[in-house]
Amino acid sequence: MDTYVYVKLLLPPRQSRGISHLISSVWEDDGLFEIAICAANGKFCGEARCYTTRQEMTKLSLAIGGFPKSTADEVHFSTYSSDRLSYFSVHFFCVDGSGHVLVRVKVADIVACHNARSDNNLAEFDLAVEPAAIDTFSSELARLAGANIGDVTAVLKGSGN
Repeated sequence: MDTYVYVKLLLPPRQSRGISHLISSVWEDDGLFEIAICAANGKFCGEARCYTTRQEMTKLSLAIGGFPKSTADEVHFSTYSSDRLSYFSVHFFCVDGSGHVLVRVKVADIVACHNARSDNNLAEFDLAVEPAAIDTFSSELARLAGANIGDVTAVLKGSGN
Protein backbone atom coordinates (compact mmCIF):
# COMPACT_ATOMS: atom_id res chain seq x y z
CA MET A 1 0.00 0.00 0.00
CA ASP A 2 1.32 3.46 -0.89
CA THR A 3 1.94 5.98 1.87
CA TYR A 4 0.77 9.51 1.16
CA VAL A 5 1.85 12.75 2.80
CA TYR A 6 -0.50 15.67 3.36
CA VAL A 7 1.07 19.15 3.40
CA LYS A 8 -0.46 22.00 5.40
CA LEU A 9 0.37 25.59 4.59
CA LEU A 10 1.05 27.75 7.61
CA LEU A 11 1.43 31.51 7.40
CA PRO A 12 4.76 32.67 8.79
CA PRO A 13 4.83 35.40 11.42
CA ARG A 14 3.80 38.77 9.99
CA GLN A 15 7.35 40.21 10.13
CA SER A 16 8.72 37.38 7.94
CA ARG A 17 5.89 36.96 5.43
CA GLY A 18 7.98 38.29 2.57
CA ILE A 19 10.58 35.59 2.55
CA SER A 20 9.62 32.06 3.39
CA HIS A 21 8.30 28.67 2.45
CA LEU A 22 7.20 26.41 5.34
CA ILE A 23 6.29 22.73 5.29
CA SER A 24 5.13 20.72 8.29
CA SER A 25 3.46 17.36 8.79
CA VAL A 26 0.00 17.44 10.34
CA TRP A 27 -1.55 13.97 10.11
CA GLU A 28 -0.79 10.40 9.13
CA ASP A 29 -2.89 7.27 8.81
CA ASP A 30 -2.51 3.98 6.99
CA GLY A 31 -0.97 5.07 3.69
CA LEU A 32 -1.82 8.75 4.17
CA PHE A 33 0.63 11.50 5.13
CA GLU A 34 -0.72 15.05 5.27
CA ILE A 35 1.48 18.12 5.20
CA ALA A 36 0.73 21.81 5.51
CA ILE A 37 2.51 24.34 3.33
CA CYS A 38 2.72 28.09 3.62
CA ALA A 39 4.67 30.21 1.18
CA ALA A 40 5.10 33.96 0.73
CA ASN A 41 7.36 36.33 -1.19
CA GLY A 42 6.29 39.70 0.24
CA LYS A 43 3.62 40.37 -2.36
CA PHE A 44 1.83 37.03 -2.65
CA CYS A 45 1.24 34.12 -0.31
CA GLY A 46 -0.56 30.81 -0.34
CA GLU A 47 -1.33 27.98 2.01
CA ALA A 48 -2.77 24.50 1.62
CA ARG A 49 -2.89 21.02 3.04
CA CYS A 50 -1.61 18.47 0.52
CA TYR A 51 -0.97 14.77 0.12
CA THR A 52 2.37 13.25 -0.76
CA THR A 53 4.56 10.48 0.61
CA ARG A 54 7.40 10.48 3.08
CA GLN A 55 9.49 8.97 0.28
CA GLU A 56 8.68 11.91 -2.01
CA MET A 57 9.78 14.37 0.70
CA THR A 58 13.06 12.43 0.96
CA LYS A 59 13.50 12.55 -2.84
CA LEU A 60 12.96 16.32 -2.84
CA SER A 61 15.47 16.69 0.00
CA LEU A 62 18.10 14.72 -1.94
CA ALA A 63 17.38 16.54 -5.21
CA ILE A 64 17.93 20.02 -3.76
CA GLY A 65 20.87 19.22 -1.48
CA GLY A 66 23.90 21.12 -2.81
CA PHE A 67 21.78 23.03 -5.32
CA PRO A 68 22.93 24.41 -7.69
CA LYS A 69 25.71 22.14 -8.86
CA SER A 70 25.89 24.18 -12.08
CA THR A 71 24.08 27.22 -13.46
CA ALA A 72 22.09 24.90 -15.76
CA ASP A 73 20.84 22.86 -12.77
CA GLU A 74 17.04 22.67 -12.25
CA VAL A 75 14.82 20.72 -9.87
CA HIS A 76 11.06 20.25 -10.31
CA PHE A 77 8.80 18.77 -7.62
CA SER A 78 5.04 18.55 -7.30
CA THR A 79 2.63 16.77 -5.06
CA TYR A 80 -0.31 15.23 -6.89
CA SER A 81 -2.13 17.95 -8.82
CA SER A 82 -5.70 17.82 -10.05
CA ASP A 83 -8.76 20.00 -10.08
CA ARG A 84 -10.08 18.14 -7.01
CA LEU A 85 -7.11 18.03 -4.60
CA SER A 86 -4.91 20.67 -3.00
CA TYR A 87 -1.27 20.57 -4.11
CA PHE A 88 1.99 22.48 -4.27
CA SER A 89 4.90 22.52 -6.67
CA VAL A 90 8.38 24.02 -6.64
CA HIS A 91 10.84 24.64 -9.46
CA PHE A 92 14.40 25.55 -8.42
CA PHE A 93 16.53 27.22 -11.12
CA CYS A 94 19.42 29.66 -11.62
CA VAL A 95 18.63 33.05 -13.12
CA ASP A 96 22.14 34.01 -14.20
CA GLY A 97 25.70 32.78 -14.61
CA SER A 98 26.56 33.76 -11.04
CA GLY A 99 24.30 31.09 -9.56
CA HIS A 100 21.54 33.33 -8.19
CA VAL A 101 18.55 31.08 -7.48
CA LEU A 102 14.81 31.54 -7.80
CA VAL A 103 12.18 29.08 -6.71
CA ARG A 104 8.89 29.18 -8.62
CA VAL A 105 6.28 28.24 -6.00
CA LYS A 106 2.73 27.17 -6.82
CA VAL A 107 0.23 26.49 -4.04
CA ALA A 108 -3.34 25.38 -4.74
CA ASP A 109 -5.92 25.07 -1.98
CA ILE A 110 -8.87 23.16 -3.39
CA VAL A 111 -11.91 22.16 -1.38
CA ALA A 112 -14.25 19.90 -3.31
CA CYS A 113 -17.49 18.52 -1.94
CA HIS A 114 -19.79 16.05 -3.62
CA ASN A 115 -22.68 17.88 -5.35
CA ALA A 116 -21.33 21.30 -4.38
CA ARG A 117 -19.29 23.99 -6.07
CA SER A 118 -15.60 23.56 -5.25
CA ASP A 119 -13.54 26.31 -3.65
CA ASN A 120 -10.33 26.88 -5.65
CA ASN A 121 -7.52 29.18 -4.53
CA LEU A 122 -4.18 29.41 -6.32
CA ALA A 123 -0.99 31.37 -5.68
CA GLU A 124 2.04 31.23 -7.97
CA PHE A 125 5.15 33.36 -7.55
CA ASP A 126 8.95 33.42 -7.44
CA LEU A 127 11.01 33.37 -4.26
CA ALA A 128 14.68 34.46 -4.36
CA VAL A 129 16.84 32.18 -2.19
CA GLU A 130 20.49 31.61 -1.33
CA PRO A 131 22.14 28.19 -1.85
CA ALA A 132 22.89 27.91 1.90
CA ALA A 133 19.17 28.34 2.66
CA ILE A 134 18.38 25.53 0.20
CA ASP A 135 20.85 23.22 2.00
CA THR A 136 19.22 24.00 5.35
CA PHE A 137 15.76 23.36 3.85
CA SER A 138 17.02 20.09 2.35
CA SER A 139 18.23 18.90 5.76
CA GLU A 140 14.96 19.89 7.41
CA LEU A 141 12.92 18.08 4.73
CA ALA A 142 14.95 14.92 5.36
CA ARG A 143 14.23 15.23 9.09
CA LEU A 144 10.53 15.92 8.42
CA ALA A 145 10.29 12.78 6.26
CA GLY A 146 11.41 10.59 9.16
CA ALA A 147 10.02 12.46 12.17
CA ASN A 148 6.86 12.08 14.20
CA ILE A 149 3.93 14.17 13.03
CA GLY A 150 4.33 17.83 13.97
CA ASP A 151 7.87 17.49 15.34
CA VAL A 152 9.69 19.17 12.42
CA THR A 153 8.95 22.19 10.24
CA ALA A 154 11.06 22.65 7.12
CA VAL A 155 11.67 26.34 6.37
CA LEU A 156 13.11 27.74 3.14
CA LYS A 157 14.15 31.31 3.93
CA GLY A 158 14.12 33.72 1.03
CA SER A 159 16.82 36.32 0.48
CA GLY A 160 14.45 39.24 0.96
CA ASN A 161 13.32 40.26 -2.54
